[in-house]
This record gives sequence, C-alpha cells and structure tokens, in this order.
Amino acid sequence: MLKPSQAMIQVARIFLCSLAVILVEGQQGPCPKSYPLNCLCFPKPKWVKCKNMQATTEFPRGVFINDTKWLTIEKSNIKNLTKGDFIGLYGLTRLDMIEGSLNEIQEGTFQQLVNLTYVSLKDNELVSFPPKVFANLTKLETVRLGNNAFNVLPDRMFENSPLKKLLLTHSKLNSTGLESIGSGRVSKSLTELQLDYSNLPRLEKDQFIGLPNLANIGLFSCNIQYIGANFLSGTKVTRVDLYRNNIVKIDAAALRGDVIDWFDCRYCGLTTDKVFGKDQFLLQATSLTRIDLGHNDITHIPNDAFEGLRKLDTLLLFYNNISTIDENPFTILKASSTLGIEMNPFNCDCHLAWFHIWALEKIGKQLAGQDLLKRMVCASPSNVAGKTFHNLTTSEFCCDNTATRVCGKVNSKGTTVRSTIVMLFTHISLLFSFFLIL
Repeated sequence: MLKPSQAMIQVARIFLCSLAVILVEGQQGPCPKSYPLNCLCFPKPKWVKCKNMQATTEFPRGVFINDTKWLTIEKSNIKNLTKGDFIGLYGLTRLDMIEGSLNEIQEGTFQQLVNLTYVSLKDNELVSFPPKVFANLTKLETVRLGNNAFNVLPDRMFENSPLKKLLLTHSKLNSTGLESIGSGRVSKSLTELQLDYSNLPRLEKDQFIGLPNLANIGLFSCNIQYIGANFLSGTKVTRVDLYRNNIVKIDAAALRGDVIDWFDCRYCGLTTDKVFGKDQFLLQATSLTRIDLGHNDITHIPNDAFEGLRKLDTLLLFYNNISTIDENPFTILKASSTLGIEMNPFNCDCHLAWFHIWALEKIGKQLAGQDLLKRMVCASPSNVAGKTFHNLTTSEFCCDNTATRVCGKVNSKGTTVRSTIVMLFTHISLLFSFFLIL
C-alpha cells in the first residue's frame, strides 16, 4: 500500500484548516462600534477579522479590546508598523497582516507581544527587517513571510525565540539569504523550513548544516538546477521532494548516508545520464524506501540502477521515455514492493523479453496487476506496436537482423527461443538424414 505523498498531506492540512475556519466563522458575533466597519468578531477564540481594508493606511491603534487573542487584517494599505501600534494587546497569540502594502517595521514593534505564537506577514512589500525584530518572544513558534520583496533575513532575527516553523513560500531569497538561514544565523531552532516556489538555482554543499533540528523542508518548484554534496548534512530531514525543479546535476554524494528514506523528483527533467550516469547519486542513499522519478525523460534503466538499496519498497518510474531495461535492475524489490513503470514507450524486442516474463510473474500476480499490465504498452517494433504486455506472449518479443529472427529471452549464450531460421534448417537436416537412412 502506497504511503501518502507530502502533497496529499498538505491538501489534508488545508482542508482541516478550512474546516476549522468555517466552524469558527459560524460563531460570529457583533464587534464593538469603535472597530473598523469591515471587521468581524468571533467570541469563542476572541478573533477579530478585518478584511478588504484598502481604505486603511495606518494601524488602528488603541481600537481593539485588550483580551483579543487573534487579529487578522487583510488587504489593507497600511505601509508601516511602529512599536506603539500594539500597546495593550498583551494577550495576542496570533497576528495575520496579509495581502497588503506593508513595507516597513519599526524596531521593537512586537516586543510587548509576549504571548505571540504565530505571525503571518505574507503577501506584502517588505524589503527588509530590523535586527532582532522577533527576538525574545518566548512563545513564538511559527512565522510566515512568503511573497515579500526581501532577499535576506537579518542574523539573530529570532534570537531567544523558540521558532520552529519558518514559512517562506514564493520568497525572493538570494544565495546570501539562503546561506544565512541554512547556516543557522537567522535561527538554529527550526524544525520546518518551507521554500516552495522560490528561485533557488543552487543548493550548495552542507547548505543546511546549521539547522540541527530541521526535519521538514519544502523545495517544490524552486528552479533548483544543482544540488551539492551532503546538502542536508547535519539535519534530521528524511524526505526529499523536489517536485517540478529543473535539475541539471546532482552531486554523487548529495544524499549520502543512512538518513534519507524518501526521494521524489517528479517533473524534474531527469535523464538516464543525470540519474544513472557516473554520479549515480541514488546509490549512496542506502536507507531509501521510496523513489519517485515519474514524469521525467529517462530512456534506459541499467542493471545496477538500484544496486544496494535493500530497503526500497516503492519504485515509481511511470510517464518517462523508457524503451529499454537491462536485465535485471529490480532484484532489490521484495514480493510486496510497489513498482510503477506503466506509460512508457517500451521497445518490445528480444532484449526486453526477460522483462515481459518478469512482469507476468511479479506484477501480473499482484492485486490490480492485470490492470497495470494493460497500461504497459509497446511502442516498437512495428509488429507489436500498440499492444499491451497483457495481450502478448514472450515469443512475440523478437529481434530481426540480416541473418536470423531471434525471439524470446536473450542471454549470454543466445536465446531461450531459438531463431526461426535455424530451427527450419535443423528440421530440414533431420528430414534429409531420415531419407538417407531409408
């Protein structure tokens, strides 16, 4: 049974969050008359939600009741936050100022919010932050700053704050900004770092060495082209998902060690040479249990492609351009393992006959295996093009050359099914000998 992907987990989280919001919004009550007109109040979490605040250019100072726990301001034209804006809001645990025009925060603005656990300033115009802007907030665990204009974050930005999650999706981090975060100078306590949809062409050697507690990293669609040796060394990350990156080269030692157990790189532009060439970066990740290389440009699987990966139980290679497979790269797979290799343009000649035998035995006998065989279609040679593994016999996997027609499984000594021409001459010779005897 396949384990859920990180994408599925993320969808589930979004659904649950949306459901929570729906349930909370169902408890809406009246706001005090002093509040801005576009604010809604929800008494149970003491949540104030102000949306469509385009007419607001300054923070509504001194307006909100002191026991407010959660304050949301969406789509405002507030450009600056100052250290006097949150006076009296000591009970605030969550602050969302999102989808606005915020571009400057004064030093000391958040220092009195001692109960703050979550801050979101995503989708604004922030180009920089004052030093230690979130320092000494002893309950602060999650900060979301994605889709702003900054390239770097100041060192010790979260000093003495127990930050666990730093969410920077759609960031504009440059190499200096990424190095500052990865080295731990921004915060050493991170357990989750989300960088999805940023522009990060290079992940250098030991890129995240300064984050010893990091267990979850988001690298979807970051235009990653190069990954250096041991780029996750020193962290606790076990799952690497590089969905929709433009991979040019992955260092042979990029995943080295016995920590990484999932490697997903769908839509990464991977080729046979990038994955199975001289670097063979997968072979050094000896604890891999799942490899997903679907939707790439791999054309050939060599027989040592997964050598030594004895824990592997899920191998997904569907939607590539695989036409040939050496015998036999799948010996590491257990009987209960999952192999997804459908939707490839197989060249069903005698050199792939071994795979047809293997597929009938290993795939065809599994639950839903017959359906999988029906999605394994031959693209060539012409006599079997368009036919599925399900509807072929191994004797139909044939090679033609100038002298003979060879069908069936090829081995080092010839074939398991002798060439049809040789068999014909053998029969004629036997018949001729019979007549001589007579």
